[in-house]
Amino acid sequence: MTDFLRGISFVAWSESGFARPESDYTLSRIIKPMGVTWVAIIPTCFQETITSTQIKCEAKLGSPNDKSLLHAIQYAKSIGLRVMLKPHLDNLDAGHWRGEISMKNDADWQLWFASYTDYITHYAKIAQDSGADYFVVGTELDGTHIRPDDWRKVIQTIRTIYPGPLTYASNHDGGETSVTWWDALDAIGVDAYYPLTGSANPTIDQLKTAWEPQVALLESLSLKWDRPVIFTEAGYQSTDGTNREPWGTSTENGLDLQEQADCYQALIETFGPKGWWQGIFWWGGQVEPTEGGLVNQNFSIYGKPAEDVVRAFYDQAPHPTTTPIPNYIPDESNRLVIYDDALGAGWENWSWATALDLASTENILAGKNAIKVTLTGWTAVSFHHLPVDTTSYEFLEFYIFIKDIQQDKYPHVSAFFFDRTEVPMLYKPDISLPAYVEGGDLTPGAWHQIRIPLAELGIADTDITMLALGHQSNEGVVNFYLDDISLVGAR
Repeated sequence: MTDFLRGISFVAWSESGFARPESDYTLSRIIKPMGVTWVAIIPTCFQETITSTQIKCEAKLGSPNDKSLLHAIQYAKSIGLRVMLKPHLDNLDAGHWRGEISMKNDADWQLWFASYTDYITHYAKIAQDSGADYFVVGTELDGTHIRPDDWRKVIQTIRTIYPGPLTYASNHDGGETSVTWWDALDAIGVDAYYPLTGSANPTIDQLKTAWEPQVALLESLSLKWDRPVIFTEAGYQSTDGTNREPWGTSTENGLDLQEQADCYQALIETFGPKGWWQGIFWWGGQVEPTEGGLVNQNFSIYGKPAEDVVRAFYDQAPHPTTTPIPNYIPDESNRLVIYDDALGAGWENWSWATALDLASTENILAGKNAIKVTLTGWTAVSFHHLPVDTTSYEFLEFYIFIKDIQQDKYPHVSAFFFDRTEVPMLYKPDISLPAYVEGGDLTPGAWHQIRIPLAELGIADTDITMLALGHQSNEGVVNFYLDDISLVGAR
């Protein structure tokens, strides 16, 4: 296999183990258009503690069911993506991670490897049956590297089931050098979250200089084992200082879109010319079709400057920054008003744990009133109606004025609907994405029109009962105003 693996990591199911309906949409409409040609699909199984000898793959723990996993793989392949199946093993005891899994004695090691073999060969068979193009035999299990003979047996067993190429995803903190069985595999896999500079605002050149020791290390490994190197994971959050702890999930340092983009650019410029570098799987592609946006501080690159860096590397045009249909003309004869100075006919306020004034005169777009909202973590403003058929409508439209953001946090306000049984539908697009915002930038202190296609909300040609705008974070408080909310057709 000589082609460069233009990849991204992807999890395609809910915490209950079932396939998420937006998974297919995300793969075909969000991930593939970035120029991605490979997707690493990640099922996760669990053991109770770092010394447990039994591995469990159960929906109640968050493992996908096999039907969901097969669907994700086969759908990805049906749209022309190649698939790396990358099983993860996590432990459930807080304060420990998978790299600390280690047994107390030889008898326990034998039990653990027996359970591990059952677990990993189950997924190897799925890889074979589904036509997966690459298989990862393990991920970041640093504490197990002291058992090379056991690992060679595992790999031999996998090869009797799955004849395709194999790698192992070693951790960046010495796991790549403590593996002594790279010769049994087809590539050296590294989850490449290497800390770079000590600065919160490094230049691209400084980042590239910081990569030099790792370049030398990885090149020497490639030469020693005569194997290419694949970054089985790599990525950065859009937070200030992300280059110092790329693996971290803290957003306390605040938003920094440019540092994230610079980290991507530096990695690409550093490793792109290296012939021994065979591919990369960026972390991470979220199943939510519009996870990301200019105020999102997590790993997603969707709708951020880092996406354009990846798109350029993958030979694609930049991400669109205008509304989805620039020439769209609303059909005023086909408009369902949810709010215009007051709630529309049949709509009721069903908001929960939310400070809400439906007749505020403090800040008005037009008319007499607007809705004043204060959202804290995981709360939402919601409006209920008897079932509404959305077949004749194309967009959700509304205006928003973000007043201020408390605790130095950026709002993660998402729009979503409930079905006729009053169960929330799973599409939760962040309203700040440039494609939804008039002018492409949702800045505080001004009214902006938001326009989201119903197809991207998952409610085209179906019945809905409730619209919710929720703060999809447990951090910070966001104060804003809403006006002129409606479902509208197009002509």
